[in-house]
This record gives sequence, C-alpha cells and structure tokens, in this order.
Amino acid sequence: MITNKEHPGLYLSEYFEESYAMLSAFLDALIRNNPGIYTAEETNDEGWFKFYFMALAASIDAWNYCVPIIYVDGAAIKNKYLGTLVSACTIDGNSQIVPLAFAVVDSKNDFETLRSFLGNIMKWTHSINVPELTPLEFEYYMRQLEQLSPSMRHELEAVGRYR
Repeated sequence: MITNKEHPGLYLSEYFEESYAMLSAFLDALIRNNPGIYTAEETNDEGWFKFYFMALAASIDAWNYCVPIIYVDGAAIKNKYLGTLVSACTIDGNSQIVPLAFAVVDSKNDFETLRSFLGNIMKWTHSINVPELTPLEFEYYMRQLEQLSPSMRHELEAVGRYR
C-alpha cells in the first residue's frame, strides 16, 4: 500500500482497486487465524459487493456476560467506494463497552442491509435467556422509551411485539 508520505503528489484513492483486490485474501487469513470467528458476506445479483459481517470469537464469548441490549451505529465511508462501517456493541457486567460485531455495507440506509446485519447478530446472540416481561412491565418500559423519543412507540409497534 502506498501512502501520501511516500508519494505526496498522489492521492490514496488511486489505490483503492488494489486494496479491494487484496480484501478476499485478507478475509481468508482472518478466518484461518481466528478460530470461532463468525463471518458472512453478500453480493447483489451482478456480483457486486453489498455486505461483509464479522464477529470475533472473543466478542461472541463475551456476549454471555453482557447486558442483553445491543447498540448499533455507523460511520460513513467517503472515498471512491461509498459505504458505511456499521458496528454493534453492548455493556458487560463491569459497565465496560464490549464490541460485538462489525460490518462494511454498501449503504447505511438500505433496509435489507441493516436487516442482514441484525440477522447475523441474532444467529449467535439468541442463546441468551432474556426474561419475559409482564404487560405492566412492558408498558412501563414503553413509557420510558417514549420520554426519550416520542415517536419510539409508533416505530416499535410497527415492527411488532413478537419479532
């Protein structure tokens, strides 16, 4: 990889094709050298990159000792190949942030891509026993969420209670 320090007159964007060509070999090495890693990738109908997901074994193991709440955020990738780096994290018993998973996606606003990201997380996080709420407890927490965001109830009810 050539940097701007080595060739100040060149832009790094000229070397993205070279970097993306090495991505497959890098991902193979990552899987080979990290037993227990969970990965998934998707392409569109034309074979173009759409989604790459990974969760390291340490993150998967740590999930068993964390609060069963997952925070998801994304950071825009602004270069020749636009996309988003999406990350998921949670909090452990010592109130420390624990990274759970990462994905590089072609678009942050693509609902199917977000669904794939969350679906891949669900494949290895569903084993934890989450307590079932009574209707009264559920309503209490819904009111708490509404105080944070008035539209939250409507958005969650649109998804459905049993998903």
